[in-house]
Amino acid sequence: IAGKLQVDNTDKTPKLVADLKFDKFDADHFFNLNKKVLFPTVEESDATFITKPTFDDSKIDYSSLKAVDFNIQAQAKQLIFRNKTYTDAKIDTALKDGILKVADFSAQNDASKIDLQFVLDSNTLPKIQGTYAIKAIAIPNLGGKTYVIERSQLDAEGSFSSLAASQQSFFENLDSRGKLQLSGTAVKGWDLDMIKFDFEQRKNTAGFEETILNNLKSGRSIFTRVSGKYDITKGLATAENIIWESPVANINMKADLNLNNWLFHATFNALYHNASFSDVLKFSFDGNLADPNVQVDLTDSNKRISETENMIKTAKNKEEAARKTKLDQQAEELKSQLNDELQEVSRMTLSVTQFKPLSQNTSSFSY
Repeated sequence: IAGKLQVDNTDKTPKLVADLKFDKFDADHFFNLNKKVLFPTVEESDATFITKPTFDDSKIDYSSLKAVDFNIQAQAKQLIFRNKTYTDAKIDTALKDGILKVADFSAQNDASKIDLQFVLDSNTLPKIQGTYAIKAIAIPNLGGKTYVIERSQLDAEGSFSSLAASQQSFFENLDSRGKLQLSGTAVKGWDLDMIKFDFEQRKNTAGFEETILNNLKSGRSIFTRVSGKYDITKGLATAENIIWESPVANINMKADLNLNNWLFHATFNALYHNASFSDVLKFSFDGNLADPNVQVDLTDSNKRISETENMIKTAKNKEEAARKTKLDQQAEELKSQLNDELQEVSRMTLSVTQFKPLSQNTSSFSY
């Protein structure tokens, strides 16, 4: 560590001015971050999808923010945060009368980058507001036993504000809006390829819904990108148009999630690429996000398949009727031919009878 540090104790509240340079700053160790885990790992989870995180409702002690005022500029060649190493980390922050202002925080790791600005007012009713921008941040697998959003890279930016008395009050009162993008991910639990195959090959609707539901609880589908905008108001997160892009299909998602009770509702409309059908795969998730219930709406597909089935039946019936008509015609022709032959035989028999010689008379006469 190197730099300048000035302390002024002439007023009731000490004042500190610092310009510091660190070779390495371990935030995980300094702030005890390794013990603060919101979500269990996929291997540890007993849920179907995403377990509700535990939000601590104990009051945060901000007394230290009232013990000193400061202006600090700091740099670190290496910053350890959540077991990841970032380079060229910088922060410009000031604290006065219990109000912490972070004018700029930035750090990067190869292509990854974090930018953050916020103001935390720890007086009376603690509250916070700010903006953020993150780029190419690695996200671990997120999910449970059935559904997993596999590791990906996250780009996001937006604004946020909330109460800050505790973790729980922060999420209960969170207001935030922005946009996000996941790149290079996959969903375990969706088999879009098998669903497309079934849509194209199916000849009738028997067992159709059951098959599609099974394929929405198994398999794996790759997504090149998932992107859209979000809005959070008083802990209720909504997204009107999240687009899931894959080599097989594009899916439009509309969803809402209550961060307080973890109730989730989402509708999905999937439009397949290069398909022999035009109907849209419609399905939804409802209930607790830890164990959502999946439902499908196959109205359009059932109509298409039933119409195709009826067309096939009609064509077969017409073919059978035509075949029967032809057989009947052939039978009539054969019958007519047979009648003609019988009439000819009768005529010939009559002719033979008419021209047959009379038998010789063998009677004797006497003179």
